[in-house]
Amino acid sequence: MNIKFQQPKLGLTLLLPEKILQQIQHLASQHYPKEFGGIFLGSSVDETTTLISCSVIPDKYVSDKTSFTRHPDNLNDEIHRAYNESNGQINYLGEWHTHPDGSPNYSTKDLNTMRDIGESDTVVTDHPLLLIMGIKRSKCAIKLYILHNKSLFEYGQARH
Repeated sequence: MNIKFQQPKLGLTLLLPEKILQQIQHLASQHYPKEFGGIFLGSSVDETTTLISCSVIPDKYVSDKTSFTRHPDNLNDEIHRAYNESNGQINYLGEWHTHPDGSPNYSTKDLNTMRDIGESDTVVTDHPLLLIMGIKRSKCAIKLYILHNKSLFEYGQARH
């Protein structure tokens, strides 16, 4: 089952499978109280809708309570593999990471990182996604963002 998120100002929809969110929650709990993260791969459903198809975690990284830096080698390999196996349909969509004992709001460092990704010549999207999970021992909260015109716009969960 997909969780549907919408960004009304930009007219965008994002579909996040519950299974992927549960995987992220599990990884966040395993690495708590340190930050952890990964990337999203997925595809366009249509001109305004994107589907996240998987999350990939790095095999090498450095993390502590307030930072997470991933090494890109295995992530790049996974992006290329998924792209080739899907005949160019699945590609890099964006990033996710945790804020242990913090909120899911993005920091200035998060914004600058997303701007760097969006401006990179080696990244296929100018509008990367960012999911931040604020996690505490007993609960977690997420926020999803998309980079557009060097600003992060928050998605809201669609109401049924």
